[in-house]
Amino acid sequence: MYEQELKLTAANAEVLTAVLNSDTIQRYSLTPTSQPQRFMARYYDTKDRTLEQDQCSLRARREGRKFRAAFKLPGSITDGMSQRQEYECDIGGWLKNASVLPDGNLKSLVLNHIEETEKLLTIVTVDMQRQIVNLEVDGTKIELVTDQGSIKGNNREVEIYEVELELKSGEINIVKEIGDNLKAKYELNPSLLTKHKIGLELWKSR
Repeated sequence: MYEQELKLTAANAEVLTAVLNSDTIQRYSLTPTSQPQRFMARYYDTKDRTLEQDQCSLRARREGRKFRAAFKLPGSITDGMSQRQEYECDIGGWLKNASVLPDGNLKSLVLNHIEETEKLLTIVTVDMQRQIVNLEVDGTKIELVTDQGSIKGNNREVEIYEVELELKSGEINIVKEIGDNLKAKYELNPSLLTKHKIGLELWKSR
């Protein structure tokens, strides 16, 4: 699928709470805000950093008792708007190599870049609390999430507070309008990097 989402970096956890309780979000919400859920993710690469060189990312994420993989092709992030092709599938647990991926589009794409039995190394880890609310504005459906947690790479760690507005169907301009509304009211700035890229930067900071 083609993923389009607006990523906004928040100053602190209080800003995330304020966004979820804001008139803007409450007005368009289809569902109550979810209870905080712990999501743990690992981003993988080979020892030669093949996926990084190809500007791709392979992630496994534990969501409750389930595991889900995501493979993202080269994309862009401009003024917080991230756009790229993303493929997802359910998996049985953390990844050791590509052979454990179920047959399908995701595995086929991964194998365009790495060997099936090549060892995968955990390069970046993300541990966060996520809350979700589904929105609808004039027929456009949006998933809003707030993330609070940490990103680790190369034995270094940074905290993250982020708001994401992902377009599920409809007009991307509606996403931008809601983002502009929130930025005008709260301490939010367009994210310059994805979580994966933030983790990769930790490897360059020494």
